[in-house]
Amino acid sequence: MNWSSALGAAGVAEFYMPTNGLTTCALCGGTGKVLPIVTNTVSVSEEVKTLSEAIIRLNRTITQLQNDNRRLVDERRAADIHYRDIKVVYVAHPLSGPDRDANIARASRWCAWAFKSGYAPVADWIVLASQLDESYREQGLRADCALIKRCDEVWLCGGRVSEGMRIEAAAARLVGVPVKDMTALGEEPPEWPHPGTDFVSLRRTE
Repeated sequence: MNWSSALGAAGVAEFYMPTNGLTTCALCGGTGKVLPIVTNTVSVSEEVKTLSEAIIRLNRTITQLQNDNRRLVDERRAADIHYRDIKVVYVAHPLSGPDRDANIARASRWCAWAFKSGYAPVADWIVLASQLDESYREQGLRADCALIKRCDEVWLCGGRVSEGMRIEAAAARLVGVPVKDMTALGEEPPEWPHPGTDFVSLRRTE
């Protein structure tokens, strides 16, 4: 008895692959019925899809947790900085004239000096003046006055008080922002830093 006969007698289907790409199924009784190969690919595909979706959801959750953690760290740092109560000062300085570029450079040094002294300097006009010409002067003054009312103090720097600085000082007084005349210190900022100095010795113009 060959294997086919034995398997048929035992009621076990025998499978072999003929040249036509079909599987011959020798059922019990030797009917020799021919059927195509059928693989259950649908359930496998669904499982793979479900697993992929789960991985995507997990990655999104991890990303969200990382973002939340970074946000909390940033908020703690921001709160720590906020409660240090750093004063914001508007730095007023001469701009117009033949030495316009030199004035911009000098005003930048005053801002750096204020920063090293423990203040937060504001001087938007330094950036604007490096990009725009004198035709934007009036618009620039309006922007400056809008910032001044949001500052704690206005500093008059650079050795002299220009027309624009007088307008800025007047705008500060209108909204109750203290104005400090620092022109007596000269055109350039002092060499010495002075963290925490309250400038009591400086002339107040308000």
